[in-house]
Amino acid sequence: MTDTTSANTDETTMNTSINGSMFLYKTPMLLNHEEHSRLGLKKLPNPFEFVKNIKAIPIVAAEFSSVQKHYPIVFSNLENPAALAIVGLTEDRNLFVSDDGQWDPHSYIPSYLRRYPYALATGENAQAAVVIDTASDGVTEDADFPFFDGQSVTKETQDMIDFCQQFALEATKTQNFCRRIKELGLLTPQTATQNADDGSEPTTIANYVSIDPQKLTELSAEEVQSLLNDGVLASIFSQAFSMENWTRLIARDNLQKAK
Repeated sequence: MTDTTSANTDETTMNTSINGSMFLYKTPMLLNHEEHSRLGLKKLPNPFEFVKNIKAIPIVAAEFSSVQKHYPIVFSNLENPAALAIVGLTEDRNLFVSDDGQWDPHSYIPSYLRRYPYALATGENAQAAVVIDTASDGVTEDADFPFFDGQSVTKETQDMIDFCQQFALEATKTQNFCRRIKELGLLTPQTATQNADDGSEPTTIANYVSIDPQKLTELSAEEVQSLLNDGVLASIFSQAFSMENWTRLIARDNLQKAK
């Protein structure tokens, strides 16, 4: 047993094992003074190198309005949908990360990435606790931002803990949003295609799950009013508007291939 940092930054006794897995987190550990007192985060010259081969990033509904300006917003599947921002057209290529590991400065960075290598996770007693991915290149003893100052977390660490807490709240709201649109039958499989210059059959770029605008029009007035009152309708419209980004994504892909 070790002392670990809980979500409210009080010291508590928990086992350092973590339930489940976390996308992008290779070696997540509960942040604790005993094991991590000499560690912290170092500024990296290539901060987004770790996602250069990722084509989809988890997002929360609260950021749909920002995400829809740059990326298609889709859902992972029909049975247990999760919201995703599409950042690439192939499995091994993120179109928004440069060769030197920088994110496109003119494009929104999803909050899932901005919190990394921090996160909240559930320990064996179901209590939320602060997690760091110790496999991150930024976690080191030669740190610009230490995790701890004495027995207490530093201001920089506390700021990230607060950010992770807010993200966790929004993630729960997003799960509820996804469950609701599924129950309303709004989700359908769809296909993104690219027209060929020679007039031949269009090429399939991606198969994905999206909200069907036609199904939205088939909802009752009471159902639409309920979505409006609960703030869900705004997220639905943001997702619909984001579909325009498939064309931009294809153009970005073609431009990078031409270099």
